[in-house]
Amino acid sequence: MLTWVTRIRETESQLGGLELQIVNMFIHIYYTSLLPTLWLSAR
Repeated sequence: MLTWVTRIRETESQLGGLELQIVNMFIHIYYTSLLPTLWLSAR
């Protein structure tokens, strides 16, 4: 039982890490596409 719970926890943490990577990637893409427009509008 305990090993099963730890296995689920490990899978959850792996999925959480993957979710974080995807979110960070989206934020990075969003900002890199947003920064040039902000820079151009600021000029």
